[in-house]
Amino acid sequence: SERGRIAGRIDRETSRIDALIAKKTRFIELLKEKRSGLITHAVTKGLDPNVKMKDSGVEWIGEVPEHWERRKITHVFEGVGSGTTPPTGQHEWYSDRGIPWITTGELRETVITGTVKYLTTKALEEFSTLRVYPVGSLVIAMYGATIGRLGILGVPATTNQACCVLSGEISLSIRFAYFWLLAFKQHIIDLYAAGGGQPNINQEIIANLRIPAPILVDQAGIATFLDRETSSIDTLIAKVQRSIDLLKERRSTFITAGVTGRIDLRGGS
Repeated sequence: SERGRIAGRIDRETSRIDALIAKKTRFIELLKEKRSGLITHAVTKGLDPNVKMKDSGVEWIGEVPEHWERRKITHVFEGVGSGTTPPTGQHEWYSDRGIPWITTGELRETVITGTVKYLTTKALEEFSTLRVYPVGSLVIAMYGATIGRLGILGVPATTNQACCVLSGEISLSIRFAYFWLLAFKQHIIDLYAAGGGQPNINQEIIANLRIPAPILVDQAGIATFLDRETSSIDTLIAKVQRSIDLLKERRSTFITAGVTGRIDLRGGS
C-alpha cells in the first residue's frame, strides 16, 4: 500500500541517519578518550620520550621522570582556602554587581569570568571566612554531585564553602595542577571521598596531596602543550557535535514532512 511504502521510506532514511549519528557519537567518545590519555601521559611522563623514569611510589600514578619531585600542595601554594554562603534572604549581602561569588555549579573546567551572584563589600566585612581570591587561582568542588569539578579564576572572586581554592604559585604552576587534578580527580574521589549517596572530600585532603612535578619552567611547557592539544581536540568535538545536532534536526524534519505529505515519499527508494 501507499502508506506502507511511505513508512518504509521513512524507516530507511531514519535508519541511515541513526547509523551516521551513532558513528559520530562514537568518534566523540574516542576523541574524549584521546584527550584524557594525552593529559594523563603529559602530567606523569612529561614531554621528553627519552627521559629516565622512576617509580612515583603511588600505584595509580605509576612511573614518573626521575628528576621530578613530589610536591605537597600546602608547600607549593601560598593559600589553600574556601569561602562561605551569607544568608540568602538578606539583600545587604548580595548585589547585581560587586564581588563575584562562585558556587560549585559554576565550575565547568573553564576560566570563570562571571558568576550568577555577587556579594557586597559589607558581606566581606561581616563574614571572616570570605576571601577575595586573585585571578589565576584554581577552584575545586569538594561536595556532592559536582565533586571534582574545576575552574580557574579569570576575575578576582569569592566562593561558597563547597569550593577549595589554591592561590599564589610558589613551586607548582596553577595550570599544571589543573591538568594533574583533571587527570586524577576520580582516583582522589574514589580513595578519599566520604559520605553515602553524595561523596565529599575536604580542604585537608586537597592540602595534603603530593603531586610529582618537574621544575616550574617544565611545568609551564607541559601546560602550554596541553592547552594547545586539548583546545584543538575540543574544537573538533564541537564540530562533530554540531553535525550530530543537524542530523537530528534533519531526521525529525524528514519524519514530519513525510507523514504530513509535504514531501513525496511514494515510489523511489
